[in-house]
Amino acid sequence: MHRRLAAMIVACALLAGGCSAWKQRQQFDGWTLWTRDEAPIDGAAFERALEPAFAAIEREMGPFEKSVAVHAWSGGVELESGVRGRVVDGEEPLLEVPGMGPARVRAFHSRGDGSPFSRGGIYLGEAEASAAAHELVHARLAELELTPPLWFEEGLASLYSDGALVDGAWVIDGFAFWPWKELRAQRLSDAELGDLLALDGGRDHSLRENLLVHFLGWALVFDIARAAPEAGWRAWLETALENCGPEVLARDRTAAVAQARAALERTLDPTTPLSWLKRLDSPDPGVRLAAARGTWKLATPEIGDRLLAAIAKETDREVRTALVVNLLIGPGQTRYGWQNWWRMRREAIPHLREPGLDDPLETEAAARLYSAWRGRGGKDAQEALRALRRLWEE
Repeated sequence: MHRRLAAMIVACALLAGGCSAWKQRQQFDGWTLWTRDEAPIDGAAFERALEPAFAAIEREMGPFEKSVAVHAWSGGVELESGVRGRVVDGEEPLLEVPGMGPARVRAFHSRGDGSPFSRGGIYLGEAEASAAAHELVHARLAELELTPPLWFEEGLASLYSDGALVDGAWVIDGFAFWPWKELRAQRLSDAELGDLLALDGGRDHSLRENLLVHFLGWALVFDIARAAPEAGWRAWLETALENCGPEVLARDRTAAVAQARAALERTLDPTTPLSWLKRLDSPDPGVRLAAARGTWKLATPEIGDRLLAAIAKETDREVRTALVVNLLIGPGQTRYGWQNWWRMRREAIPHLREPGLDDPLETEAAARLYSAWRGRGGKDAQEALRALRRLWEE
């Protein structure tokens, strides 16, 4: 399964705005929808994605003072580097990130310069609340005329865009399984850490650096936020600057890297995901759903035990379906162990037969996934998973 990378591509709008005319289509409370004539889109779908994302980011970062321009199309971004690319329609290109595998880019933010060829705002190639939340963080920082270190900006955006859409609201979780897994696999050197801390969004960099600065930023911001969850993003930024901001990096690179290394290791500790999954015990089903989403990426016996235990006591049908789906996808990554494998057959999979979800399309997809799994997967399973992506895709 391919990853989706939400990238802050400062120069991308040079190609996004110059090749075709963007026209304002609808105005909402706090944001406006822009589209292109030759690329019709489902405006209602973008509204359903933007409204909860907008509410969540305003709740965390304060209300926007000006209307945010949202440029919507159906497609992706073809990148030339970490900061340059062009909007493409239809099936977005698959980007090969050296040493990390394939990824897709379907959203970005541009601060713009006021010219017709560099239109500011956010650009969304799909109606997806997580991507919208990520780019709205960039938009809010731009409106405040703040230029934090790139790693902090991308880290904060990644933190707030990790969650789940529950009953029309974006519920933030904050623990991103993909960055956690990749950073443990990459094991960045001190030299690489220093270079990523110094990375400037206005300077050209590679796709790999772009992806890693998202991941490292998330790990560092997650560490700060976990230590002071109620402090808020401005206090987190102060801590980030004190620990390994540009001035510290310029004055004592070794000390800044050491601070980053310590924070990174705390986030990447093997016990961190299991500790975070205590949120599956929350009385709020939205919190439980947001915690479950993406757990398939860490298919270990310990994670399998935790998900099976949660399924056994879960009373909310939507959350239970999310737990089962994430559990089922996992063996494609790593085996849970034979004992858990047989427990899955007995205790998890039967819940998909008649899940009782509010969305009839998702109910049908879950039932098809059940049938496909019993028949050993195939095309039906892939199609069913696409219909259920809200419950598992980070």
